[in-house]
Amino acid sequence: MRNIILFCSVAFCMSLQTSCQSRNASDTLDESPIVAETKTINSEGDRLMVIDFEKFDREHPIDFPLSDFCDYRLVKLDGSDKNYMLSASTQICASDNYIIAKSINELLLFDKEGKHLLTIDGRDGPAGFEGYCWQASINEEAGEIYAYLFRKMKIYDLKTGAYKQDILYNNPEESSMLRYPISAIYKDRHVFAASPLEAAGTKKFIWQTDKTGKELCNFPASYFFHMSWVEDQYEGRFWMEAKPFLSFVDDDCLSVSMPNMEIPVQDSIYHYYPETNRLAPAIVMKFPDPAHAPQHFHNETPSFYFSMLMEVNTLPTQGDGWGNHPVARLLVDKKTLRGSVVQLCLDKHGMIDITGERTWIAGNYYWVNITPDRMDELVANRLNSGKASESDRAFLESFLKTIGPDDNNFVIVGKLK
Repeated sequence: MRNIILFCSVAFCMSLQTSCQSRNASDTLDESPIVAETKTINSEGDRLMVIDFEKFDREHPIDFPLSDFCDYRLVKLDGSDKNYMLSASTQICASDNYIIAKSINELLLFDKEGKHLLTIDGRDGPAGFEGYCWQASINEEAGEIYAYLFRKMKIYDLKTGAYKQDILYNNPEESSMLRYPISAIYKDRHVFAASPLEAAGTKKFIWQTDKTGKELCNFPASYFFHMSWVEDQYEGRFWMEAKPFLSFVDDDCLSVSMPNMEIPVQDSIYHYYPETNRLAPAIVMKFPDPAHAPQHFHNETPSFYFSMLMEVNTLPTQGDGWGNHPVARLLVDKKTLRGSVVQLCLDKHGMIDITGERTWIAGNYYWVNITPDRMDELVANRLNSGKASESDRAFLESFLKTIGPDDNNFVIVGKLK
């Protein structure tokens, strides 16, 4: 079965280069074809955006300025101490004024200019990570850092790094399976989401707590266990058992997305409304063969639907999309429903193409982590592309001289538009 999925994923990725030859190329997203339609799906008036994979002009990707996607900045992190150095796989999270890098047993806090401020040591004691911290986030308003562990979220002071308290979110009575949730801050509440696992007897998919961890409400995981109406209309499941991502698309609406890994599904992005504890399907990508959709990660911002199609990982034990890289990015303007394959470019930095880099979206932010040797390669690629303007070339040649082999990583962070 895995070989079948890998073969079909290869076929889809090849189609990015060979299909849509009869269409006229577009230079901007505004000139791109309409690739989606919206449908009313229930009596409450919820609208589902159905995106048609085959309507994208996949032969003519457009250079898309990252500034149109997010208010980004390119930051070189402090490399004055070897203990601050990051790897290519280090996870990053960001807020308006801070950046956190998560290594194996610690969290490194930097300011928005890249200066190291403090390190939270998670090895021992009550402040420790108790085995593993899978992600972290920042709440500037509350002055707190959140570390997501197996059964609890640990809270640290943003200014000092001091441990403050735990919030238990993975009670053994709720599930026998390991669940690492992600959370978002809505007003004075924590909103948690974790994968719904029917086999494990999972009871909650989304739940809200107050600042002390007291549960206020929850949305049942059982919603996803019997969805024949979805299978009847869209020939596939609308969900799969993986870790969710949360991002704000409006003041009172969270987008909940899941990565499509090695299990083929006709998956959806959902909208969650914290005030009413309501969940509704919001966006689905319609593939020609839902049973063999290519591996992809998809997200939603206030303005766009965004999907990364992943290269096929040839290692038989790592076919889940987590260890490989994007081969194409699909972008849809939610207002016009126009969409295109895009090459995301750092328009404030010589139009460096970051299409092949692993990127992440959560909360209100987008981020990318790039090692100095990889940044050197990306700059050289742009210089050698024959597409750089004279002003871009002047910037890129000057920038290239500032990149050293002993530098710390570059991170791209930006608030979503």
